[in-house]
Amino acid sequence: MGGPIPIITIAYASGIVITKNFPFPLEITLVFLQIFSLLAVVAAIKKYDLRLFLLVLSLLAGCFAYQVRSLPAANEIGQYVGRGYVSLTGQVDNEPKVKNEQLHFPLKISRPATGTVYVSVPVGEGPLTYGDRVKVRGVVSESVQFANPLLPEGRKVLFLRSFYAEKLGSGGDPLVKLTLWLSGRFNLVLNRILPQKEASLLGSFLLGGNVSPLDDETKERYRQAGLIHLLVVSGTQVSILIGVCLALTKSLGSPISASVAGTSFFNLLLVIMTGAGASIVRAAIMGEVMLVGLLFGREKEIYTSLALSALILLVADASVLFDLGFQLSFLATWALVYIAPLLEKKLPKLLAISLAPLLATSPIIAFNLSQITPGALLSNLLVLPWVECLVILGLATTLLGFVLLPLAQLLGNAIWLALRALDLIATGVAALPGSSFYIAAPSFLLVLGYYAALIALLNGRRRLAAGVCLLALIWHFALAPVGFGPRELTVTFLDVGQGDCALLELPTGRKVLIDGGGTDRPEEEDRIGTKVVMPFLRRKGINKLDLVMLSHPHNDHVGGLNPILARFKVEQVIDNGAVYDLAAYRRFKELIRANKIKYAAGRTGDILDLGGGVKGQLFRPVVGEVNSDSLAMRLVYGQISFLFTGDLEAPGEEQLLTRTLRSTVLKVGHHGSRTSTTDQFLRSVSPRIAVVSVGQGNRYRHPAPATIAKMKNAGIKVYRTDESGAVTISTDGVRLTDEPQRRHPYPTIR
Repeated sequence: MGGPIPIITIAYASGIVITKNFPFPLEITLVFLQIFSLLAVVAAIKKYDLRLFLLVLSLLAGCFAYQVRSLPAANEIGQYVGRGYVSLTGQVDNEPKVKNEQLHFPLKISRPATGTVYVSVPVGEGPLTYGDRVKVRGVVSESVQFANPLLPEGRKVLFLRSFYAEKLGSGGDPLVKLTLWLSGRFNLVLNRILPQKEASLLGSFLLGGNVSPLDDETKERYRQAGLIHLLVVSGTQVSILIGVCLALTKSLGSPISASVAGTSFFNLLLVIMTGAGASIVRAAIMGEVMLVGLLFGREKEIYTSLALSALILLVADASVLFDLGFQLSFLATWALVYIAPLLEKKLPKLLAISLAPLLATSPIIAFNLSQITPGALLSNLLVLPWVECLVILGLATTLLGFVLLPLAQLLGNAIWLALRALDLIATGVAALPGSSFYIAAPSFLLVLGYYAALIALLNGRRRLAAGVCLLALIWHFALAPVGFGPRELTVTFLDVGQGDCALLELPTGRKVLIDGGGTDRPEEEDRIGTKVVMPFLRRKGINKLDLVMLSHPHNDHVGGLNPILARFKVEQVIDNGAVYDLAAYRRFKELIRANKIKYAAGRTGDILDLGGGVKGQLFRPVVGEVNSDSLAMRLVYGQISFLFTGDLEAPGEEQLLTRTLRSTVLKVGHHGSRTSTTDQFLRSVSPRIAVVSVGQGNRYRHPAPATIAKMKNAGIKVYRTDESGAVTISTDGVRLTDEPQRRHPYPTIR
């Protein structure tokens, strides 16, 4: 591994990992840094070996960098959240994007405070561009934070919806302006050479998704086929750029210093144009190390340049270590320089080159996304032999389009054929059974054990590899949380904001989803499903749902189900049989028909035998009002029962009072509104636990204080998803545990 830089980088990264998982005060880190710095100076004076001091100081530096990075950023504009209309003046901090007839852009505020707000204005208020100084007016809001198991909460952002944008002048960084102009010209030429779909695809190959965005459906297809790496600009583009620049300067007879300087400039320009993602920065730094080596006549050392690029990125931003793009970029490079040569001793070269990145990156993808893509081996075998030629031809043709468009358009026909072939391969492989599936996310211990065993196996140490795997498995299961075992029923009331969604994991392994959340804006009806519900199911390793139940066809219950029906195998759907003219509900019924899902309308008295001793009794009031006609279900497992009420209001509740409603857990109707959960209904249910699914700061002012007070006065433990996040309740039919995602003042029931 030659030289101290790889060791320093490993120690620095270890410090970041330690601090993230075992947080401790910044003051302690500073004290230890001072102590070891002083000891290192003394050791240097006395000419002791400094390697241990260098290692410890690098580790402490990593701890310090991550702690500083984790300090809350000053955003003074946050003081205006929820305080009514305010006028803000600032600078457009990125090129505005058009979505749903609105211009969206980050605004770097200068008055009346400092900070960044994400602004949307009607398209007619444009054109706006990066660097423009504008004045907007609206109410500053804070993004809703969802707290669910296995999913990160994300960072809070401020946003403002304005009806106008008054342009006051222009400014901005000239270099950023230049690169944005070049990016715009690049996309313009691409769209003159190729149809829009193929132009976006080639643009993503050449300069990445930041410069030439692709639709989510295309990206998902390439992800399932194991070809998503083609849409991330990285080493291939950098090596082509450096090769072309060096060849041109050499042909002009330029001295080596001028060649390196000119090539470095274009290398930097490529990084800025593509958005400076981890993969392109890594490739650019490695390219610069090679260029410096040329300048001084020294041979490049791959591990040193790889470690140096990682160290520079980590010093600039310690949190990038946990970025999936950063991890995959370095692992894929490591695979090609370490794993592939070892595999080539026993396998054909093409197979080794295709298999090596898959072996290196699969555990990290599974750890971060719970996804496994066996189809990647086939797709890469079919694509790798010629995709680099496509990149070279595409880049050359695009550059030619700047000066000789007709000839570029002629060459574009050949590129179109290649892109169509690539798209057909991605579509075909993604459609193969088992080409991509989701598993429960492996633990960090299992991932470490995998890499240790892989290295041992590649070096012919089979017994060591088997021992490492066994040790990792024992360690993993020894630290796994203890539950009720295979006879466990788990119900997770997800935090989906102002909506309802619950996942039932039955003792038999069957999975049931009740409602899917959603928003009350038709243009955003699928956002909750794609950003919250679907990632949660995938992190659980769920690839199929045995039953989806919709309580009633309002957006905040049905909207999030649509992406689930579109992307997951669903055996059966039950709803209340209502006829309702809502776009999200029409889409819901279309997906049922298109995917040939078994459908039934639930009625009062229907019994669902869900297996393993779990039964559901359905209730469907007939009031003639959408909320009160919600399909409800009483789920019974042994001595424990759950009552799911949808948005039942008083008239619907009244129709159920003649039925057996007593339940251990009540999902409170209509988000805890004052029109639901009447005294008589609450007495009839007599729950020990009540869960209110409700959004932070919702405009309906749910839940009603009187409803919450009523339940607490009855001695019921009340959870609100806007405060506690998701609530997970597990039972073996006798005992019961409840676990909120966020801390809650009430003790756990046993």
